[in-house]
Amino acid sequence: MGVRFNAEKQKVGMYYSTPVYAFRCKCHLCSGWFEIRTDPKHTRYIVAEGARQKDEEWNPEEAGGFAIHENDPTKTGPVDPLAQVEKTAESSRHARE
Repeated sequence: MGVRFNAEKQKVGMYYSTPVYAFRCKCHLCSGWFEIRTDPKHTRYIVAEGARQKDEEWNPEEAGGFAIHENDPTKTGPVDPLAQVEKTAESSRHARE
């Protein structure tokens, strides 16, 4: 189970039209303060001060999934069985018309 932090939220800048926020929280173990900022450019969070960032990269091939930001057009996502049925139903409807 996680720990709920009552963070102090502050708008610290803008990235184009997206606001950049800083969240300042108090650690429940050591009573020290740490700050986490949003990074809309890289769609991540940055630990600004008071803590160290734990890097755990998610590899979709190991987890049995597929990447959301896939740049390779030759790779396709999971096969949708209903898509084939819809395609054949549309083609038969167009053939009748």
